[in-house]
Amino acid sequence: MRFLKLLLAFLWDPANRLCARFFLGGKREEFGKCVFSGSESFLAICREAMSRLAQIDPDFYSDITEQRPHVVYYTSEGSTISLASGLVVIDRHWCGWGSTGVIARLVEAHYVDRELGRSPKLILCSTRTAKMHLETIAKLTADWLSKHGWPSELVDYYRERERRACG
Repeated sequence: MRFLKLLLAFLWDPANRLCARFFLGGKREEFGKCVFSGSESFLAICREAMSRLAQIDPDFYSDITEQRPHVVYYTSEGSTISLASGLVVIDRHWCGWGSTGVIARLVEAHYVDRELGRSPKLILCSTRTAKMHLETIAKLTADWLSKHGWPSELVDYYRERERRACG
């Protein structure tokens, strides 16, 4: 079973990234090596998000656009962050927050990548280790959002995820 999870992680995530980068419908925009794909209205939110991010935390902006780039696309339902491929799916819930929601997801994706790298570590590790990683990611994300004055509802969302990962 463990081998099957490993195989799926290595095959599925890169395939998702490839599809997102080249075959998704909609328009495409790049900020450094970070690629955004979706409708014009989604890309307008992303442009605003990236502009804000560059102003409030230039080092973080540089890291996600050059060192740890992601492929980001919009879907109407079901957001996710792919552990191995750097794929970030943003749904209408997060877009409802405008650029604030997009930045929150990028911050979370950054910490997922930083904690786990582009490998199937979380899939292969024990439940206890996985919870520790998820707790750390939620804490780092909440701390960044809090430090930069994000709405308390978003900070609280990540604090709650941190508590759930602990328990």
